[in-house]
Amino acid sequence: MNFEMLGVHRMQIKSIILFLKYLQDLVDRLTKAKVTDVNDFEWQSKLRAGWSLDDEGIVQCGGW
Repeated sequence: MNFEMLGVHRMQIKSIILFLKYLQDLVDRLTKAKVTDVNDFEWQSKLRAGWSLDDEGIVQCGGW
């Protein structure tokens, strides 16, 4: 299949790929550090708590 992507779409794809690579590296680092306890600081430092538009509490890891 031969098609050409617009610059904006190419940037979006690159951003998604870089973000997924970051998440892969993050999991590798946590695995190598043998982080298994949910109370471990290394794990908790990657989490972000906040509120949704529906006024519900949410926790994100890596922005997902």
